[in-house]
Amino acid sequence: MKKTLTLLLLMMILTLNACTPLVSATASVQASDWTFPADTVKSLVITNDSGDIVVRQALDKDILITTIKSARNPDDLSNVDIQVKQTNDVITAVLNYLPGQSSVSVDFDIQVPSGLSIQIESASGNITIANYQGTLNISTSSGKIILQDIQGEIRANTDSGDIETHNVDGNFHIGSGSGNIVATYTTALQKVENPVLLSDVQNLWTYKLTPTGADSSFPKLPGNGQRIFENSSGTITLQLVHDLQADVFAQLFSRDFKSDFQELQGSTDKVRYVGHLNGGGPLIILTNANGSIHVEALSIP
Repeated sequence: MKKTLTLLLLMMILTLNACTPLVSATASVQASDWTFPADTVKSLVITNDSGDIVVRQALDKDILITTIKSARNPDDLSNVDIQVKQTNDVITAVLNYLPGQSSVSVDFDIQVPSGLSIQIESASGNITIANYQGTLNISTSSGKIILQDIQGEIRANTDSGDIETHNVDGNFHIGSGSGNIVATYTTALQKVENPVLLSDVQNLWTYKLTPTGADSSFPKLPGNGQRIFENSSGTITLQLVHDLQADVFAQLFSRDFKSDFQELQGSTDKVRYVGHLNGGGPLIILTNANGSIHVEALSIP
């Protein structure tokens, strides 16, 4: 009996250890804050190597930048120096690593009022921006980009990460090299003066199919409201409330196009799909070199 209890106890310990993940050394963190009066600033430039960046609307008139260093070893936190400074009307934030050291990641939490020009360049972190109006120029090599309720002049690009947008409007060009793009609209698109028209794209953007692939030409379009989602090999998914009024231009060379809207009609060679949804409206452009394009109707009560 005693031997049986000992065996049961040993089995319980082994089971508990198997269910408990191995815990590595707790990451060491170090936080720093910078505050600037917003009325003296016109632009913000952030350059990051590794770490996530979050931009959100400030609750007051000051710009608040918080950085959090993370490292496995406390001694490694000193391997990178964060410099955040204002020169004239520009705030810059850069990381200076010691030679041969790159083990520290740095997260940015930025609170800023709308209306500024924001430029963000990141090597491997995710970038999230919400509730903002202004000029954005953001890029990351392998991270994910999330844009929610944004209006303005927008350039956003990731080489291999995914992109999610929700109610992004204005003049924008959003692209991914090999990730997936999901763009959702639950509110009406803005009507602007001198808008880009569906006929403009059809006349100016040319292509021809060759034995080795497709030869395309994309000259700059005239007018405002250039809503362009571009991909190279991932999927573009456009999600719209069923009654949203929009013109849609989709171009792809993989023949993998799906739509919940019957108004989108394809060309004979199945390269272009165009249509006026619910009577038509502001234009949305979708272009994909090798991946697929899906246009879905959202069922929102």
